[in-house]
Amino acid sequence: MREDLPPSWDVAVVGAGAAGLFAAMLLARAGKRVAVLERNAESGKKLLQTGGGRCNLARDLPPREMADAFGVARRFVSPAFHAMPLSALRETLAEAGIGTKTMPDGGVYPASESAREVRDKLEEDAKRHGARFFFSRRVKSILLDNFKAASGVEPADGERIAARAVLLCGGGAARPATGSDGSLLGTVHASGIPTVPFRPALSPLPTRENRFFAIAGSSLADARLWVEGATKADGGTRGSLLFTKTGLSGPAALDLSAAVSQRVAETGGPAILRLRAEANADENIWRERLRAGGRTEGKTAVKNFLARTGLPKGFSEVLCAAAGVAGETAMAQLARTDAQRLAEALGGLPVTCDGPEGNGIAMLSRGGIAREAVDAKTMAVKAISGLYAAGEMLDADGPTGGYNLFWAFASAALAARSCARR
Repeated sequence: MREDLPPSWDVAVVGAGAAGLFAAMLLARAGKRVAVLERNAESGKKLLQTGGGRCNLARDLPPREMADAFGVARRFVSPAFHAMPLSALRETLAEAGIGTKTMPDGGVYPASESAREVRDKLEEDAKRHGARFFFSRRVKSILLDNFKAASGVEPADGERIAARAVLLCGGGAARPATGSDGSLLGTVHASGIPTVPFRPALSPLPTRENRFFAIAGSSLADARLWVEGATKADGGTRGSLLFTKTGLSGPAALDLSAAVSQRVAETGGPAILRLRAEANADENIWRERLRAGGRTEGKTAVKNFLARTGLPKGFSEVLCAAAGVAGETAMAQLARTDAQRLAEALGGLPVTCDGPEGNGIAMLSRGGIAREAVDAKTMAVKAISGLYAAGEMLDADGPTGGYNLFWAFASAALAARSCARR
């Protein structure tokens, strides 16, 4: 849509989530006239839910390791992480009055462990430096000038906003109740920009098999989970695994959910997962353990032997049943064929999943503006001059635990820097 109005603003930021708030603050600090359009009546509704309300801001990792966690998108996210390493993020947040601390597991949180404080102080800092927020404004189109460059946005309700640059921070499709319903991606696609459909990520995995339902609440401390036949780029996850009344959850399941979404979309059928009870113990290792157990703990029941190795008792019983082995069998009486089936199940039990829980449950989306459509060094959308994007709007997602919020901040900082230079 053409727009010939003179620009009232230097930058129109669409979305006041983590990326939008951070970008607006940096642009306002740089002396730019910033208009922020947010479809909700308040900013950062999804940000308030991060880290269970404690706001896991980042990981205490160098830029390269942060980028590697994003798998196939590692090269795309790398410039942003190098442009704003953790030290720079902490310094920027401190200037807004947000202290940070590193937890023993490497997670970086606000010192207050309050997502609300982070939301409030980012918005306050942006406003203090002159940014203006327009709430309850859903953007329906991107305005273009006579040279087909971005010249502002048109809200569904209210006057057009003319600007020299437009920064899209509208989020993905996860948790639509927070306002992040993916609708802005349709507007982007209508402008001729390549996009990838949003699919649930960081979401629990329901299973067809009901064998785990009886042990809901039980967990494996260090399991490995992967999609059978997956490429090396989507080579599975490792971490704690929680059994639920519908299937699998916990970090190992959540971090695999985007790959499961993709496999189901590509094949049109269920994804076959493999669950390894101990991340570093494959079928061969378990076969030797079972042989040794037959010699040294011959009178011990198989299910009790497995529990003694550190596996939860309930899971040990479920695993025996899945392998077709009577759990009460004494280790000395365990037939070779039974031991082989048990070792195979321990090294990679097959699990069937029709797809992750939907966007209403998912913490994140996979998909968005296609990576090839964006200059990773500037966050500029290649097809339209003056248009930029950051955060979950882009097709780049990492594991749970602060990676994605750090990406929102880092990509927003890079985009804000590019807008300011423009």
